[in-house]
Amino acid sequence: MPSKRAAMPQRDQWSTAGEMFPSRVFGRLKRRFPERIVEWLCAAELVGWGAVFYGRPFIFSNPAMGMLRKMAPAELWGVCLMTVGALWIVGLVVNGARHKTTSKIRATCATAGLVTFLLLALGFAVAYPEQMTGLWLVTLILHVLAAAYSVFRAMVDHERG
Repeated sequence: MPSKRAAMPQRDQWSTAGEMFPSRVFGRLKRRFPERIVEWLCAAELVGWGAVFYGRPFIFSNPAMGMLRKMAPAELWGVCLMTVGALWIVGLVVNGARHKTTSKIRATCATAGLVTFLLLALGFAVAYPEQMTGLWLVTLILHVLAAAYSVFRAMVDHERG
């Protein structure tokens, strides 16, 4: 005769949405948040940059935005960045709530964030070469490093399963 413990679903499985919310989800998110804080910040930053680009397209008249302007208009960049940032946040919530992480969404969004921050940093470096140590460039380089670290963390989590 199977024991009661064996017949019950494992604590870390989702059998119904009712079992998932709210205490287990928030407990897991809280437990995993400190190791993913950089990813949360980068995702929120992408949403913020996207909102600014979408709401204030005149920002693209700045010479530092030349690389981005050649690829797409400000509004499209805004929608894309907000979408990627929102998907990244959804990926963080899903990965934070589940026992077994699926890091592909996080890695994909982190890579998109890395490319975006790299393009912004390069744009400022090309537009203002005399100010290579300027505040914007230093800040954007730190964003590039944070996004690169986020890609690394997502891949490490993927390897761990």
